[in-house]
Amino acid sequence: MKIIGTLDSRDDGDLLPYVLGQAKGMFDEIYAYDDGSIDNTFKILSEHPAVNKVFRKEQFSVEERSQFLQHRRGFLLDQIKKDFPFEKEEIWVVRMEGDRFFLNQSPKEIVERARKKEHDHSCMVQLEFNRHRLEGWSQDDFPNWKSDIREIQRWFKFEEVQPCVAYRVMEYVDYRHLNKPRPWPGGLKRGNWGRGEDQTMKVSKEMCFFEHHGRRSPKYMHWAFQTKSRFLSQKFDPLIDCSSPEKVLETWPSRYAQYKLYPFVNLSSLDKCIEIRNEWPEASKQMLRYYFWGAESLYKEMGATLPPREYPLC
Repeated sequence: MKIIGTLDSRDDGDLLPYVLGQAKGMFDEIYAYDDGSIDNTFKILSEHPAVNKVFRKEQFSVEERSQFLQHRRGFLLDQIKKDFPFEKEEIWVVRMEGDRFFLNQSPKEIVERARKKEHDHSCMVQLEFNRHRLEGWSQDDFPNWKSDIREIQRWFKFEEVQPCVAYRVMEYVDYRHLNKPRPWPGGLKRGNWGRGEDQTMKVSKEMCFFEHHGRRSPKYMHWAFQTKSRFLSQKFDPLIDCSSPEKVLETWPSRYAQYKLYPFVNLSSLDKCIEIRNEWPEASKQMLRYYFWGAESLYKEMGATLPPREYPLC
């Protein structure tokens, strides 16, 4: 069996060294795709020893890219099918992103859990991390941070389950026939979320959790919005003013003032989030936005320092 990482990235040069540093040694090979970056993403992918093959959007014609709704993912899977004898040897893909870290399970653990249950794919839970204002913001925060981003961004929003993060390479699994863009391929038959009689539609710590750092600072949000460098930048909350870093900083906290905030210390901090997500799913959109107001006020009143982070896989 082989585990291949597929990494698609766009303008993640500030995080990629951390992401690839964690991924080194976790995969048999990593295939990467630079989706039109205007920063140093391609240089990092080309030179990092963890990456075995790297491709970039510009090397393909419009016609080639039009074969898929998401060429950066469809092409990598097709390339893996050509490079590895998946009909004779078990080949698994674990999807990576340039701003996302493994938290509680390694790629091998993710795959082994799926194999044990005879699934052809495994689903994930994504935590959206944000930097806490109690520590302040620097206007020199993009693209060169002055300390570890994973340490700075301590607070998270519990995101919905996102199928899927790992899948077995099979002839029936592909991206060519998707009718809408999505990160995972079509044709998947059985996984650990919403399929089969043993599925409960519940989130548990047996699932793999990821740290996602898609919006890393006011300056980054302003830059992404102005350059339209990422699809994400076109979906910003309309209540957040991205016209300048100062405006982001001014309007971002008020957007989440009605919500509580929980500190992320280790996986035990997820207990309350999982409980709310499973017991009141209809309210999860509102109740699981853990941002600025609650814990920040508490820490200020206590005069306490922020709790340390723990990294099970680092």
